[in-house]
Amino acid sequence: MTSCNDFLDREPLDAITPETFLWNDADMSAYMIKQYSFSTHSGAGVGIWGNDNGTDNQCQATYSTSWIPGLWRVPDHYDQDSSDPWYFGALYNLNYFLETVLPRYEANELSGNMEMVKHNIGEAYFLRAWFYFNKLQTFGDFPIIQNVLKDEKEELVAASKRYPRNQVARFILEDLDRAISYLTNNPDGGTNRITLNAAYLVKSRVALYEASWETYHANTALVPGGPGWPGKAEDLNGYNADTEIKFFLAQCKEAAAYVADNIKLADNNHTWADGAAKMQNPYFAQFSADDMSSYPEIIMWRDYDVNLDIRHSAGQYLRTGGNTGFTRQFVETFLMKNGLPIYASGSNYQGDKSLQKVREGRDERLQMFMMTPNEVLTEGQKEFVDTLNTYPGLFSKEESRCVTGYQLRKGLSNNWTRDWNENGEGCPIFRAAEVKDVANLWKKDSVCTT
Repeated sequence: MTSCNDFLDREPLDAITPETFLWNDADMSAYMIKQYSFSTHSGAGVGIWGNDNGTDNQCQATYSTSWIPGLWRVPDHYDQDSSDPWYFGALYNLNYFLETVLPRYEANELSGNMEMVKHNIGEAYFLRAWFYFNKLQTFGDFPIIQNVLKDEKEELVAASKRYPRNQVARFILEDLDRAISYLTNNPDGGTNRITLNAAYLVKSRVALYEASWETYHANTALVPGGPGWPGKAEDLNGYNADTEIKFFLAQCKEAAAYVADNIKLADNNHTWADGAAKMQNPYFAQFSADDMSSYPEIIMWRDYDVNLDIRHSAGQYLRTGGNTGFTRQFVETFLMKNGLPIYASGSNYQGDKSLQKVREGRDERLQMFMMTPNEVLTEGQKEFVDTLNTYPGLFSKEESRCVTGYQLRKGLSNNWTRDWNENGEGCPIFRAAEVKDVANLWKKDSVCTT
């Protein structure tokens, strides 16, 4: 009877217990990667290339209710998962991680690669900021919760107090500053993981977003203290709109400059050809490559591998039309290569009686990212040559319809497959071009306006 004590006195072999987890960098990385929640290619559809549907740039077969008076509303609670705007599970996980790991880190009790230990702590702060940025965009004023709450009514009610949106935005920037103090640009996993550059980019985005919001919604119920604002005066904490806007613009400038000064954008070598040759232009290829790690402009991306059953169907849907299309208004905003708008005298615009004429002499981005009839899309892949149809699929079944006739090519590589849900092209998440534009505004005008 006594000989069995050592054998039985062991931790459970089929489950992880809180007491034995999050003591080293490997545990921490496994936990943090599980918390990633970014818009990427998944399942059916054109993936992130459909994110502009419902805007004046791009549309699908069904209309967006956002443009119907009275129907653009704060979303209701519907599912207890990450797609539910009222779901707090992700925040709980991040607060639990920080409450558990930080005391161990400060007591020097963690083991493994210490650079990755710090990096994972930085990721937790980054992802909490990312969680709150999504809530700021959805709700505006919002509760700020930095610790794990007990399942007790009084504590939960007290924690549900909404803070003015500028305080939420400041909290997000504070979390990003904490993330910046821990993150590296060279974590295990490279740019498939959150990096220091990504934190600076998001900081710039958040700051510019809030400065813009408070500028263009001034003197309305949508900013703290505005007419009809539902909060209490004592919660304003001395709010001054001009001071807040200047603060956020300064934060935007500082963060954008860090990325803009350290990352080179992809080169456009101004060459273009049908078929596989299109991937020889780095500017086009960075959106379509299987491996995006060689493109510095791609600060963060998601990798796919068909052999590992990590796949998507964006390529196939782009090829067939994917129930989307650029709007005519958007296409007409592209300048001619000589810099003139299409309506200007001397622009040499050829008209829009055919897609070939629409593209002729236009900005190279329109040349690259909008398809034309009969072009060769890929060759030598699985012993077939794929050529686009003579006419756009305006009347195809909805999921493969080219809704407007202006068909998307961005993200379609030269090696897509004809098998549905068998594509392995990477998916960009953050690009340095975003902050390059912001930084250039400051350098050009000395003052950044929103």
